[in-house]
Amino acid sequence: WQRGQARQEQYREIARVMASRMASPEAILGLDAAATAAECRKAYYRLALLIHPDKCCCEDASAAFQILGDAHARSMF
Repeated sequence: WQRGQARQEQYREIARVMASRMASPEAILGLDAAATAAECRKAYYRLALLIHPDKCCCEDASAAFQILGDAHARSMF
């Protein structure tokens, strides 16, 4: 991946997470409602690496990461 493509994906995923913050945990993780716990965990780890505030310079990265963490916790129940 080139650096520009990675940043575009970061911004796109942050915008998607922020826009879906009131949705179901699976929707925030980018999954459908029938997703298994393993699929939720895998999606969380992929997104967490992508939008972690220490790795992403976007100003909304911290808020999006918090929403992602909450969605992951809710998806495990």
